[in-house]
Amino acid sequence: MQDIENTLKTHIQNDQAHTFVVIVPTDSARLHRQRELVGYHPNRAVADLRVYTLGSFIQRLYDQVHPAKSYISQGIQNLWLHEIANPQSDNTDVHLYNTFRPNPNISVPDSTLSLIADKINHLKERGETAENIIADNPTKIDLARIYSDYEAKLTNDWIDEHGKHLYLANEFKSEFMRNAFPRVNLVIVEGFTVLSKADTKILTRVAKMPNIETWFRTDYVPENQALYKNIGDLVSQFKEANATIDPDYEREPDQHQRFAKNLFQTETAGSETSVNDLDTASQIKMLRPADRSNEVEQIAYLIQKRVSQGPCKLSDICVAYYNIGQYQQRIAETFPAYDIPYSLAESLPLTKSEIVKSIFSRLSSQRVPIADAYFSDVPSAADTRIFHPDAFQRYIDGLLADGKVVEHILNPMFRENQEVVEGEIEAYRQFRRIIKELCSVLKAEGDGSYCLGDYIGKLHHIAKHTNYRNRATTKGETVKIAQLSELRSLEFDTVFLGDFVEGSFPENYRPDPLLPETPYRTEEEQRLDNRLLFYRVLKSFRKRLYLLVPKREREADLIPSPFLAQLRKVANVDDAEVGDPSRGSLTGFLSIYGNYIWTVGATSNGEFPDSIGNMRPLIDHVVAVEKSREETHKHLAYEGVLTVGTLSVESQKQLQSLHNKPYSVTELETYAKCPFQYFVNNILRFRVEEDEEEDELSSLERGSLLHEILFEFYNNHQKSPPVEQHFEAAKQQLDGILDAKSEERRNRRTENLISADNLFWETEIEKLRVALHKWLKAEQSYDLSVMPRYFEVSFGQDQEPRDPELSCPGPISIGNVRMRGKIDRIDLGNGAFNVIDYKTGGSTIRMPEILNGRSIQLPIYLQIAKQLLDNNRMAGLESASGLYHKIRLDECTVELGIGTKLQNGIAYK
Repeated sequence: MQDIENTLKTHIQNDQAHTFVVIVPTDSARLHRQRELVGYHPNRAVADLRVYTLGSFIQRLYDQVHPAKSYISQGIQNLWLHEIANPQSDNTDVHLYNTFRPNPNISVPDSTLSLIADKINHLKERGETAENIIADNPTKIDLARIYSDYEAKLTNDWIDEHGKHLYLANEFKSEFMRNAFPRVNLVIVEGFTVLSKADTKILTRVAKMPNIETWFRTDYVPENQALYKNIGDLVSQFKEANATIDPDYEREPDQHQRFAKNLFQTETAGSETSVNDLDTASQIKMLRPADRSNEVEQIAYLIQKRVSQGPCKLSDICVAYYNIGQYQQRIAETFPAYDIPYSLAESLPLTKSEIVKSIFSRLSSQRVPIADAYFSDVPSAADTRIFHPDAFQRYIDGLLADGKVVEHILNPMFRENQEVVEGEIEAYRQFRRIIKELCSVLKAEGDGSYCLGDYIGKLHHIAKHTNYRNRATTKGETVKIAQLSELRSLEFDTVFLGDFVEGSFPENYRPDPLLPETPYRTEEEQRLDNRLLFYRVLKSFRKRLYLLVPKREREADLIPSPFLAQLRKVANVDDAEVGDPSRGSLTGFLSIYGNYIWTVGATSNGEFPDSIGNMRPLIDHVVAVEKSREETHKHLAYEGVLTVGTLSVESQKQLQSLHNKPYSVTELETYAKCPFQYFVNNILRFRVEEDEEEDELSSLERGSLLHEILFEFYNNHQKSPPVEQHFEAAKQQLDGILDAKSEERRNRRTENLISADNLFWETEIEKLRVALHKWLKAEQSYDLSVMPRYFEVSFGQDQEPRDPELSCPGPISIGNVRMRGKIDRIDLGNGAFNVIDYKTGGSTIRMPEILNGRSIQLPIYLQIAKQLLDNNRMAGLESASGLYHKIRLDECTVELGIGTKLQNGIAYK
């Protein structure tokens, strides 16, 4: 095969860069590729070098369309959808799209409109119009209608980003390419693992042009369909279009080939690679930090260590996450404490920009100006003042000029923090652009005028859906913080893959809430996409890869990513530990300071960091309280002990009356974990109620509904357990119960009423349906002798539903504590019984928490179940185990909480 890289090198050395075009997936890949190609020229200077992202290449083609439609941005698209879905109240001759409203009196939520915009764009990528939607339910009917109304608003004058791609896919002409690139005879498409149908159609049309040679370069090993299946479809389409395929792009034969051939193929018979064949223990290391904050501490410590040992520059280190959102603040707090400069370019809505917030606060006299350094005091107009779009443009221009906004951004105070200047200038530029775009659109719609308040509302809506690149960076060498999608074509000495846990990477699949039968990416396609992302991580490092698997997040245990197990089957991974992750950081100082107070018993007079100087008394108090809990017991109130001398007579009587009160397991576990928290929550009743989404199932409603469904399902099968019947028949019965119970629950609401065809409610119910189907499948595969027998067994309470045979109206005493509660399920068989607790969340209770008395639900419930069974003429049954049945959207599993060893494999496994 021709060496295309040498061909490009020859073209550049002969000053013929104008004869070829290179198309890459991301802007980072574009910059990287430009540097590579420029390096081929002896003078390191290349004229007419054409390396484009796909979006820029498509724009060059569309520029050749005549007459071309005017472009509208994503912000205008969302504004139009908002106006279509929420028409003026005085207009009675319009469709109201009630399917998308939480209730008829509430506007369509902005989050729903974002889903609709994404869905319309995805349909355009597939080349589908509103007519292609099979409108067989209210949601689809409204979606098809809003898509059609939106396209009608575009008419022949406007086009959005995805519309450009769809137009070129359907109306491509060879002259578009010849006019955009008149001297180009070579096109190289490289580094793509996924392309939309529209983009694939455009590029394959280019490949079919007789005077243009096209190459499709990708990393593709056809023998490993478990990894490369998605790419295989692309390769076939380009091959059919007469493009030359380079399947070895960016794959080093020695370092990457074995991953490419064997990763995720562990079930293939006759696999030739074993762990011993691929000894990577010195290169790939897995760390288990305590939590996500400790994870960032360990990364910072290891970066310091790696650079100090040399030779490795900061710019040759990358920290990558699938979803970086929950780590940005942690990195911003931790890396400076270790003196580690870093670069992070994040895409944020304009409404997050400080300068844009400041401008909005000054657009009208009815608003309260933000006191900041970005704006001089200037008078503004009233909300009711009427402006023609041209006059509004002049008003904004004058306001920004008189406020000296640009001068304030470039103020020497900000210049010291260059990333603030870069980010705010970008936000300011984008803000000026959307003002111009809004005025242009309004003028095109007619010669009308609007009050200032209407302009501000429209502008704010556009700003919420217009992003700018906020660069957190410092001068000189920096560590790159990136999302996994940015690693294409990039390579580093050392890579840290953070948050490598189940549910984070790979991310759990979320069904399409609008068109679940035709999602943008199916669950299988998303799984393959994520596998390729992980493979790309394995190609992105030269010397060292760290896989960070935090153990916990608050009370929830975190489970390692399933990709880790797949990797271990084809490569050695070293389980490493970090010696001193807190050295040199603020956290490290606090640890040392706290240990000093703990050991010496007195506060230190040493130097204290200025940033936390005002917190010193609080820190001293916190250390004293923690030491009291562990050793001195001088602050008994924080251990749940209130002495007589600290209480009034009335308080003593009140607390004494609680002795005979029935307690739930949750109350006792709260007391065991933190007595002071129990005192504040259960005695003083200082509680902060979390807001629930009005149009979704709350977490409490979801759990309650699940219990009601399973109770009725099993109650209907007391004599014929569902595991013995055909799966489809059991699934249909389960679906019927879900539909009936969810409808009852919806009608039971007295506040935040929900319409029958509400989109979010339907989505929540469908997600629960998927989880229940997976649970039923898991239940049928559970082949032990124990069988479900009692359900929702209550004691000390009369809450429905409850088992009529075993439930007890009075409390059950365990020691001298009266207990109330409800056991989800009791299974019987072979002289033994199991207690089952249903869980819908991701947390897992571990044995140490049971042994130290902080998780007592299963041990308590086993004792109570034993008493109830004995009292119901079933004495002599042995308690075998307490099990957690985890019923979740991604998977359903049975996990052992506590069990009798002799019953392992008999009553549980």
